[in-house]
Amino acid sequence: MLKKLDIKIVILTICALVLSSYIGCRPKEADPSNAKPSAAEKKPAKKKKAKKPVAVIDTLAPTSVIARVNGEDITKGEFATWERMRVRAWAISKGWKPETVNAETRKFLLQNRARTLGELVKYTLIGQHARAKGIEPDAKEIAAQERKLLRLIKKPKASFADVAASLGEAEGKVFARMAREDALTMAVLVHSTSNDLYHVTAQEFTNRVEFVKKWNERTDATNAAVRARALQAKKEILAGAFFADVAKKYADFAPEDGEAWETFHLDEFDGDDPLGQWLARSDTGDISDPLDLDDGISIVGLKLKYESDISESNKPPVYAYEVVRCPFYAYERQDDFEGDRKAIEEDIIENRRQLAMKELHASLTKDAKIEFPCGNNLFYPRDKKNPKKKKAAPAKGEAKTAVAEPAKAAKEAPPAAKKASPPSVSAKEKKETK
Repeated sequence: MLKKLDIKIVILTICALVLSSYIGCRPKEADPSNAKPSAAEKKPAKKKKAKKPVAVIDTLAPTSVIARVNGEDITKGEFATWERMRVRAWAISKGWKPETVNAETRKFLLQNRARTLGELVKYTLIGQHARAKGIEPDAKEIAAQERKLLRLIKKPKASFADVAASLGEAEGKVFARMAREDALTMAVLVHSTSNDLYHVTAQEFTNRVEFVKKWNERTDATNAAVRARALQAKKEILAGAFFADVAKKYADFAPEDGEAWETFHLDEFDGDDPLGQWLARSDTGDISDPLDLDDGISIVGLKLKYESDISESNKPPVYAYEVVRCPFYAYERQDDFEGDRKAIEEDIIENRRQLAMKELHASLTKDAKIEFPCGNNLFYPRDKKNPKKKKAAPAKGEAKTAVAEPAKAAKEAPPAAKKASPPSVSAKEKKETK
């Protein structure tokens, strides 16, 4: 009896030891209140960067018809080439290389997209009118329009063929087409107005020359005083004053902490650009003499000069520059064309033509059928918001369900997409290339 009991006790003891050993080896359950956050939990969730709104026209295929003028199509591809040509021609007028892309060229593009499409529509209307009337452009007028375009991009002594080639193959052809279209416009104007659009009287020529002479004399005197102020500002900076303090004291634009410009790469400037010339021979800390820039006269300070990322190992280094400036208003001289009688007469005639063009455009658009198959808001983001659908009347037996669970239906419904705001575009445009 005792032996049997001892054996039972031994067996029970062994079982207890095995069980306790098993329990001790089991991993402890984590206490949520004492749990340490994982590495993934420590890091905040990355916020997705909001995508920049894309204009409708930039989502279309090159073959898409964006405008139709009396049944004649204008495609996205045609518009894009014309747009690139205008931006590159404008870059040349600024003293930059045609392919330059920076904040200013992007701004010019945004401000002039509607104008570019308007030009294509205008030339299409005039072309249709010319074909109907059997009107052709004159070779001499084409040459005159080529000279005019060269003056607009500030390359009056350059070869038209060379400038067109520098824009790119497709863009150069469009540049030449613009000269031809302007010549055709002139031919149409001659047939539609009684005003003399080719000749200037001796008195008109004399009046124009005298006006420009007096204007430029006043301009030179005023700008001389502005340069004197700019030189005084530079003198104070060289004497130890902070550039930003001097800029606040003297500048007409009242910049804060100087006016920071974006980084410039030297290859963005042609040799005749005053800012590019000064940067090329300057070092960090240098202060310029008064420079004649597009928006007036400025003294410029070079904050930093370094080798640009676009440099290539097997070529001379390309430098990037960070600058500040102190800007002053200045008067713009009237172009006297260096006394060139032919150029002066062409400019007088151009003013007459602009007035006649307004009248012609009004008459051509009066009865024209102009359509925009891809919508009227081509230069704004597409509205992604889904239109509201009309609720269908509930069938018999479904009315109670629809009324009983409105909250549940609202929770399950996906949120409506917010309408993307269009990019801000200033209404005020700088004087741009035609």
